[in-house]
Amino acid sequence: MYNYIFKLCVFGDYNTGKTSFLNLLQNYNYVNTYEPTIGVEYSSQIFKLNDTETVKVAFWDCAGQERFHSVTENFFNNITGGMLFFDVSCRESYTNVLEWITKFKKKIMIIYLLY
Repeated sequence: MYNYIFKLCVFGDYNTGKTSFLNLLQNYNYVNTYEPTIGVEYSSQIFKLNDTETVKVAFWDCAGQERFHSVTENFFNNITGGMLFFDVSCRESYTNVLEWITKFKKKIMIIYLLY
């Protein structure tokens, strides 16, 4: 059982490491091959905060390809926060950060950025 539930949307351009990060977080396994996310994938993880409290975090891994943006934006509703990814070696993914933030801000007030 858990005391808190948080829904986090993981978003950003394609091939920026969103799914790899979640795989590493949950399975302690890094996969370096690129397999694009189709639409949105769901996963969750339970974290122990202390001896008496636990939190369940539901991760919504949103596809970064432009053709899925309308689907992705629907998952910004009713979320606790988000993690925005970009690739420091790809200028385009960095310049698209403002576009992602604009879409995200329409749905939620608090933004958490993960670099």
